[in-house]
Amino acid sequence: MRALIIMLTVLPMVACTRAAAPPEPEKITIEAPLPMAPEVPVIPLLHAEGFGPLVIGMTRDDVIAAAGAPDEPRNEIYESEACETFSPANYPEIEVMIEEGKLTRVTLDSNKFLTDKNLGVNSTADEIKAAYGPALIVDPHKYADAPAEYLTFWSVGDGTTPDSRGLRYETDEERKTAFVHGGGPSIQYVEGCL
Repeated sequence: MRALIIMLTVLPMVACTRAAAPPEPEKITIEAPLPMAPEVPVIPLLHAEGFGPLVIGMTRDDVIAAAGAPDEPRNEIYESEACETFSPANYPEIEVMIEEGKLTRVTLDSNKFLTDKNLGVNSTADEIKAAYGPALIVDPHKYADAPAEYLTFWSVGDGTTPDSRGLRYETDEERKTAFVHGGGPSIQYVEGCL
């Protein structure tokens, strides 16, 4: 009986001193990295304040740094220190206007680029009028027959002050856009710098 009492006393002590089983090691799962999405090129848009890296009011040197030098030598007959137009090397499909050393206008003359309303060369007069509504100013074209017209939207000012900003769509006799100008009051010029 004494042996049974000793066994009943010692057995629980042995059971209590028995070490707990070590925890199972944590499983680490290594996932394969996700493939990188291909970079989608950002296509610059023309808006009243400029085009892509070009901002109305920046200097000629800044324009060249941002968009490249003129694609061809300046024509001294038509250009002067007061006003110059050229296509930058990095964007040959646009034309910039520099007046008194500052960028005042950017012109689209191909359908490679669009405005911030997704309109551009070949857009119809009806599409432009629908996009801008009653805020659009409609004027007859100076050189082309009706229904060719100038469709102008001013986001700042009304074109009579230097800080005015807007977009002007030149439509042809087929009511399609031939040129889009963005920038200051110079968007109203009808012959280059005039």
